[in-house]
Amino acid sequence: MSIWFPEYIKKLHIDQSKTDEEYNRTIQDVQFNVTMENIHFQHSYFQNVQFQSMILSHCLFEGCIFVNCTFSDVRSSKTFFRNSEFLDVLFVDTDFHDYRFQNCSLYDSSFFSTKAGCTLDFDISFDLQPIFLENLLAQLAIIPGNIMSSYVLDQLGRVKTMGTSLFLTSLSAFFIWFLESKAAVIGFETVFNFISISGWNGVDVITTETYPAHL
Repeated sequence: MSIWFPEYIKKLHIDQSKTDEEYNRTIQDVQFNVTMENIHFQHSYFQNVQFQSMILSHCLFEGCIFVNCTFSDVRSSKTFFRNSEFLDVLFVDTDFHDYRFQNCSLYDSSFFSTKAGCTLDFDISFDLQPIFLENLLAQLAIIPGNIMSSYVLDQLGRVKTMGTSLFLTSLSAFFIWFLESKAAVIGFETVFNFISISGWNGVDVITTETYPAHL
C-alpha cells in the first residue's frame, strides 16, 4: 500500500494533464528542438522535418507519414508511432527501440547509434517532487497514531489493539474503489496510516515481550 499510494497519485497527475490533438496537419521544413509533450498527431504529413536534441514524452503519431525527416539525439518516454509510414528517414542517437513502432512501414530508412540500455518505458520528464510532498503530508498521520497507540496498548491490551487496528485497516481497503482524485487518495492514505500504525506497534511490543528474556 505504501508503494501504491505515490504511484497512483502519479497516475492521476498524468491522466489529468491535457493532451493536444492535431488532425490532418501538414508540417514541412521545420526543426523541433524543445520538449514535445502530451501531443497526439493523427493522419499528419511531415516532410523535411528535423527532430533534434529533444524529448518526446507521451506523444502518439497515428496514421502519419514521414518523408525525408531526421530524428537526431532524441529521447522518448510513453511515445509511439502507430500505423505510420517512414520514407527516407534517418534516426541517429535515439532510443527508438522496436516497440515504439506499432504496425509501421519503413522504406529506405536508417538507424545509427541507437541508444542501448534498459528498454523499460520510464517517464523521463515527470516531476516527482510534488508527489513525494503529497505523500509526506499523508505520512505525518503516523505521528498522532503513534501517540494514541502508546496509550491504547496499555488500556486495551496488545492483542486486542493489534487485532482491532489490522481489522479496521483491512476494512478501509474497500474504499480504494472510490478514489478518483488526488485529494481523495491523500485523505485515504492519511486515515490508513493513522489506523494501521497501532497494529504494527502492537506487533513490535508483542515480539519484544515474548522474546526469551535470558537471550
